[in-house]
Amino acid sequence: MTALYIVGGIAAFIAFLLACPVTLRAAFRDEFSARAGYLFFHYTIAPRPPRKKEAKPQKEEKPEKSKLRLLLEQKGLSGFLSILQEAAKIASGMAKRLFSHFSVNPFRLDIAVAGDDAARTAVTYGHVCGIVGTASSLLLGNVKCKNCKIRVTPDFLNTKSRVQFEAEIRVRLFFLLAAGLFALFRSIRLIRRVKTG
Repeated sequence: MTALYIVGGIAAFIAFLLACPVTLRAAFRDEFSARAGYLFFHYTIAPRPPRKKEAKPQKEEKPEKSKLRLLLEQKGLSGFLSILQEAAKIASGMAKRLFSHFSVNPFRLDIAVAGDDAARTAVTYGHVCGIVGTASSLLLGNVKCKNCKIRVTPDFLNTKSRVQFEAEIRVRLFFLLAAGLFALFRSIRLIRRVKTG
């Protein structure tokens, strides 16, 4: 009987861990910042603190940065629009099933499009509205979103565009693990097909 209690306690603890959400807090003000958390564990995704440089010969070349790292390090309005478009592609592509389990609260985006010339500012404003409208509809159409506010305005008084973004995304650990296993099985099948084909 004691063994059943122990097994039941372990199963209940595992179920509790799987039901707890993983939280991602993302923001953009001049540059992208993101922090992931699970229970009392936290991890800063971006910006990463600079690594301490050790005394090395100067002849060595710097390793090339990954596409994701380069994307997250982009700054300004164009950098934010690139990140938003990539997130929309992911949400509407292979990860659509996983994104349906995401809960976003809040999602606040405020963009002021500015420029030197009023006519150029108006054209840029229309271009930005097109990108934001398409990307946000793809992204938010695949998640559960509460407290969603998006505002894009032309700013004819300033010369520099401004982006203010913040979002908090939650997903249960169970769905993340299930998506990871699904991707693993698909990749194993693909490798077998390549080997046999």
